[in-house]
Amino acid sequence: AEMLGNLGISADYVGDYTTALAYSQECYELLQQLGLTGRLPIVLVNLGLHTHHLGDQRAAQQYGRQALTVSQRLNNQHWQSYAWTVIGHAALALADLAEAEAAYRSAVMLAHEVALPFMTIEPLAGLVRVALARPMACQCLGQHLETILAFLTQTAGEGLEEPLRVYLTCYQGLHALRDPRADAV
Repeated sequence: AEMLGNLGISADYVGDYTTALAYSQECYELLQQLGLTGRLPIVLVNLGLHTHHLGDQRAAQQYGRQALTVSQRLNNQHWQSYAWTVIGHAALALADLAEAEAAYRSAVMLAHEVALPFMTIEPLAGLVRVALARPMACQCLGQHLETILAFLTQTAGEGLEEPLRVYLTCYQGLHALRDPRADAV
């Protein structure tokens, strides 16, 4: 089952989202058959991400919510944070800014609770995208960007699920603020 999950993640990384979805669905079915519920949140988060990349935001939200429910049942805050991030991505793509903001804030809060600062970066980038989608960007835009930029400077994005989305968000945020660092990003 783990091999199927890894094949799904690898296919997603190279942009073959249909194949990624197929591998992850097969992995999910196998885990259910084997009763390995501890791995389900990971696969559900990946299914949410694949469907998000394919443009099916309703399915992405559904998978994200399933991942959230299972990870809450397992008391796994790590995967709850990732589930909230996927829910935020889907809500933002659907232009539901309030839900996206709430989801990303929940992801950041949970990442802080499990003391894994790198996990805050992608939902912080989501909050920047929410701010950019609003007519008047909120004042937190600069603060979130500074946190993200500090992380990227120290790690070059290592450990992120979608580093290019984070870099693009930094560029867009800095550009919106007319910050000269935008071109360097």
